[in-house]
Amino acid sequence: MKTLMKVQLKSLFYRMRQNGKKRTSGALVVGLLIFCLFGLEIVFVALWSGMSVFCTMGLTWFYFSMAGVMALAFSVFGSVFMTQTQLYDAKDNELLLSMPIRPMHILLCRMAVLLLMTGAFCLAVLLPAYILYAVLFGATAQMVIGWVVSSIALIALAQAICCALGWVLHWFLSRIKNKAVVSLVYTVLFLAVYFYVYTNANNLLTQLIDSGEAIAAVVQGAAWPLYAIGMGMSGSLLHTLFTAVLGGGVFALVCWVLAASFAKTVSAPRRSAGRRKLGRNDTRAKSPVQAICRKELRKFLTSAVYLTNFGIGLVMIVALPVAAMIFRGQLLSLLETFGGLRDFVPGIVTLVGAFCISSACISAPSVSLEGKNLWVIRSLPVSGRTVLRGKLRMHCLLLVPLSAVCMLALGLIVDCGVIDALLTAAISAVFGWFVGVAGLVCNLMAPRFDWINEAGPCKQSAAVFLTIFGSYFVMLLFGAIYALLYAQGLPSTVCLALCAGLLLLATFGLHALLLRWGGRRFESFQA
Repeated sequence: MKTLMKVQLKSLFYRMRQNGKKRTSGALVVGLLIFCLFGLEIVFVALWSGMSVFCTMGLTWFYFSMAGVMALAFSVFGSVFMTQTQLYDAKDNELLLSMPIRPMHILLCRMAVLLLMTGAFCLAVLLPAYILYAVLFGATAQMVIGWVVSSIALIALAQAICCALGWVLHWFLSRIKNKAVVSLVYTVLFLAVYFYVYTNANNLLTQLIDSGEAIAAVVQGAAWPLYAIGMGMSGSLLHTLFTAVLGGGVFALVCWVLAASFAKTVSAPRRSAGRRKLGRNDTRAKSPVQAICRKELRKFLTSAVYLTNFGIGLVMIVALPVAAMIFRGQLLSLLETFGGLRDFVPGIVTLVGAFCISSACISAPSVSLEGKNLWVIRSLPVSGRTVLRGKLRMHCLLLVPLSAVCMLALGLIVDCGVIDALLTAAISAVFGWFVGVAGLVCNLMAPRFDWINEAGPCKQSAAVFLTIFGSYFVMLLFGAIYALLYAQGLPSTVCLALCAGLLLLATFGLHALLLRWGGRRFESFQA
């Protein structure tokens, strides 16, 4: 048990610091985490500042109940897919089960790592609520005890919920044809709810404050455990004890139930999606580039992590003209109010589209996703250049036409003019090609073949980080060039045309580098 725990923790820290054969500086990793945490905490401090009015109304327990509910919701959403992947889809599950190790020990060791992540999500919500209350109203020793015990109990309760939902997800995803689509739909729905709540936050908070007493009465009667959690954080030791028993008891029960079925769940064969009928297209000869492109497309559409992380960018590109059509009246009135922005509308449309295109860098993790199966593609009688061309073709087939059509529609909706709209579409198409080439170049510079699950190369990869933020930098650079040319007295159409030409030249150069240097680089990787 102790040895297995050490292996899991070392694997976690190794994946955080390892990028291919190079180790990332620990200070850099800590700095990035602090930066992300700082931005998140600003949001929660603002939220709890508005919610602190309940404390002045004598509803301190309701303030802390809301903090507990939000901590549970934030933790469950942030950890549920990670829990499902780490517990049931890890590559070494069968290896560990073949050893004389009890399933309960395997489960607890994996949960220990997951508890760190769940605890980080949970405390990111609770700590601002505690600190703000202590600064505004003070805190007693009993309240501090209640905060500490309740936080631990909520972390255990959140992890228990994540484990239960992870088991349900595993059972459900193993019985459908394409689980990646389910993951993408889940993410899209969450983002839709998030942006709705974010844009209407002031109205929702005002309504909550106005009806706070009525809601508190309902919670106290119909949802007594939430009332007990709030009372425990308010300093009631009896309710704190109940919160601890609730969190610990649910966690222990879930661990016991999952451990009893862990071996059977992990080793159970997945149901087939049905025998695929051969058609005329299946027997048609394909070129090596087409074959690799088709393999990459199948990988993208059937990998939940891959599709969710980069398919969301495709959804955003489609959503832009749809949202512009819905709010066209407001957009046009805004442009009329700020008449000086009219000449910059094509450039703004291009920058907004480029931001979404950068988020859909499908090619960035494609080399790393070969993983331990790299020897398969390396053993084929094709050159590294051919492999990279196939990967790039898949990226361009998905992104370039979609970007061009959607940005053309967006430009026409906001009255950019036909010529400017066509130039915007052309720049978006070329930028989609540029992002695909840049993603492959970055991935060849910093590959990761030692991942345990696909979240490594898709979420914790230097190649993805460099591609996204590097594309942002290029986008801003061309925005500055556009503004500089416009300041010299050139029409916006000419500025767009010159930017399109410069971007096309840069993409051609990077593409030539990919085919020459990248092909040799790919062939140098050890299978």
